Amino acid sequence: MNVETTTSASPDIEAIDTATPVAANRNVASASTTSEAAAARQPTPIPVLPDAQRLNIAASHLDYAIVRGKDDERAIIKDVSLLFPAGKLTVILGASGAGKTSLLNVVAGETRVGKITGAMYLNGQPTTGSNVKKVSGFVHQDDIVLGTMTVLEAITMSAKLRLPHTLSDEDKGQKVQEIIHMLDLTAVQSTIIGTATEKGISGGERKRVMIAMELVTSGACIFLDEPTSGLDSYTAFSVMQLLRRLAASGRTVVATLHQPSSEIFHLIDNLVLLASGEVMFAGSAEHSIEYFARQGFPCPQFSNPCDYYFMSILNTTGTAVSATRRKPSAEETAAAEARIARLLQAWKDSPEHAAIMAEIASPSRTDGITTESFKYMSRFTDQFPVLFSRAGRNAIRNKLIVTAKIGQMTFLGLLLGLTYLNIPDRSFAAQIQDRTGVLFFIAIGMLMASAMGVLTVFSSEKQVFQREFGGGFYGLPAFFFSKVAVELPFQIIMPWLMVSILYFLTGLQKGADKYFIASGLCILMYNSGAAIGMLAACAFDDITVALAIVPLVMIPLMLFSGLFLNSANIPVFLDWIKYISPIKYGFVGMTKNEFTGLKVCPNESDSPILRRVGCQPGEATITNLGFDDQGSIVFNVLILVALWVGLVFLSYLALWRIVRTAKRVDLVVPSTKADKKGGKAAPTAAARAAAAAGQEEELAEVAAKS
Repeated sequence: MNVETTTSASPDIEAIDTATPVAANRNVASASTTSEAAAARQPTPIPVLPDAQRLNIAASHLDYAIVRGKDDERAIIKDVSLLFPAGKLTVILGASGAGKTSLLNVVAGETRVGKITGAMYLNGQPTTGSNVKKVSGFVHQDDIVLGTMTVLEAITMSAKLRLPHTLSDEDKGQKVQEIIHMLDLTAVQSTIIGTATEKGISGGERKRVMIAMELVTSGACIFLDEPTSGLDSYTAFSVMQLLRRLAASGRTVVATLHQPSSEIFHLIDNLVLLASGEVMFAGSAEHSIEYFARQGFPCPQFSNPCDYYFMSILNTTGTAVSATRRKPSAEETAAAEARIARLLQAWKDSPEHAAIMAEIASPSRTDGITTESFKYMSRFTDQFPVLFSRAGRNAIRNKLIVTAKIGQMTFLGLLLGLTYLNIPDRSFAAQIQDRTGVLFFIAIGMLMASAMGVLTVFSSEKQVFQREFGGGFYGLPAFFFSKVAVELPFQIIMPWLMVSILYFLTGLQKGADKYFIASGLCILMYNSGAAIGMLAACAFDDITVALAIVPLVMIPLMLFSGLFLNSANIPVFLDWIKYISPIKYGFVGMTKNEFTGLKVCPNESDSPILRRVGCQPGEATITNLGFDDQGSIVFNVLILVALWVGLVFLSYLALWRIVRTAKRVDLVVPSTKADKKGGKAAPTAAARAAAAAGQEEELAEVAAKS
């Protein structure tokens, strides 16, 4: 690593920092105490990125549209030409719906729908959003991360999955510690990030963790969508101050902001103002004040320039904010639209815009694209142990869920056990009816309890998977099978706990073989139910819909399980349902296990006639239920195993469908398109493909060396 560091902040940062509440300690005992406190607050120096690894991104006549139909397109980004220079903090501002996030996603290669045209350049070489994504990190507005991980574990996971396997664990650990130290996370590195039920780190620290997970791959470029969203003023300022320091170290930092404070405005190097998807200004943040004054919009002294821009320039209603909030008149709206249109045209005619176009037309190619810039994609053998370990820690640390599962199985076991207490002491008819009833409710309880539990948990973890998969952390197989493997022990222990409680309370048939067969069948039914819950979580994006669908699916599975309706009397067009019902195979297996070899004897409460008849074989109940031709216990066990495997496979396919349909759209450059204003022909499709292929070859070289 380059030993050169940014040892001091810029004058702007220092001036603002002294005005912060933390710095204003007015009750100090001595000057030395003040000096020590100030020294303790000094940010950790950030290593300067070598020139060969810096990335300058440019966009030329970029258009992005949502395609609604064959001839129906809605333009989101229109004719955008911009520079995103290395070593600068670039902030994109605009009113709601102006296209800030859309522009960020297009440049960063995060766009999932629509059509993109124009040209993009990476260090002067034609490129695409997908190639930019390979050399950059992306921090989303919502911090979706597994909250049971500690700060150290989260960053270490990113390092293990995204750094070359040729690096030793010691080297990766050293890299992680450097990033933690760089982002001032040392004090909280052993603290969990936090969940809905367990408090963790603060919002600002959480945002820094997300940044650290991207920077650990030695990223020379990082994109951030609304990094200050949901943060208080001081925390938002500290996050932006960190981004300014990262940019000063030679990295390309691009962020969207909604309404920055005046302190944050003075941290911005490069400001981009968007209106209706078009650029209204791009350049130095300080220069924007002079530029708009030149256009007849001077910012009042002692005002926040950003507030002025939003209220007086980007305002699309034509009315000032007032307590009445009256609806703007048609004349006011038309005047506002005319003002915005005039300023958009003024930018295209300005010397500042001409300078940007000249820079795009004649870029500096001295740096080039280095192989160190590209991210590394780990192998399945690297991913599985990391994800297995993480899933295991998550399962154990989720104490509320573990406690709920144990409580659920204990409650069901006690409820059924006490309800059907000592079945052999009951009357002859009651023994048969109650044994059949408890076996059926065991089957229902196994499926319903596991299905609903897995559905709620996996739905939330699916969001984490989608975010991390999209960020290139790992592949689908490693995530899915590590999750299944970790859950398997819990899906064995929980049903065994329930059946152990109720088996001896109810007085089911004695014998170790009977008990273990019943336990095995319960475990298989529980796992089948868990697979149904997982399938529902993967198949439906909205958990509310999934929670409504699962009970509807369970009803026919219960109805045609063999208790409520004899198998011979099921309507032909519904007969197929019994063949896919885990409840049916579990109930048949439990019934045959319980009643085979059982002697049902009358007691004193029965009639004298029954007492004279004496004990009856349990096999008669199997015949009365129509289970004689439903296969042996082994057959039903094998079918349950097959159903579990099939449901797990369908869950995998459902998750694969989500991954497949979430593919990102990339830049398309028509071969005949010429620059709309600059007279410079855009790269042909062949030229762009050749350049992109060149970058792909460099990426392949990195993979080969790894």
